[in-house]
Amino acid sequence: MRHVANWLERKLAQPAATVASPRTVSKEFSRFSGREHFAGVTLTVRPAEELSLCFSVEPSEADFRWAIEDTILCALLSRYRQPVLRLEVTVDAIQEKASASSYFSFKMATSEAIEEALGGVSTNIVWR
Repeated sequence: MRHVANWLERKLAQPAATVASPRTVSKEFSRFSGREHFAGVTLTVRPAEELSLCFSVEPSEADFRWAIEDTILCALLSRYRQPVLRLEVTVDAIQEKASASSYFSFKMATSEAIEEALGGVSTNIVWR
């Protein structure tokens, strides 16, 4: 655990970045590899003084919420050298299928959405 604590301490000691402007992004993940995988996520990022992660809707399973939270926090802490923690992230909508949604499918949909919200075609990050 020492390595995780040291890494987190180093990340949080750096100046936190924010986003330049609000962005709303919707992404769906749909694959078939022996079984169907499906999830959809719509999220909005906005500049803020400190990190806020809100859900306007709740997924049907706790695992799906954890996948969304884990993926967002991992991206904000580790995608760039400096953490992007001065923003509000709101999960506005989700799409799921009872037989096809999973932690994995929500992780993939959320990863694509947060990547586009932060960077996408043009960067949306303001560094300190």
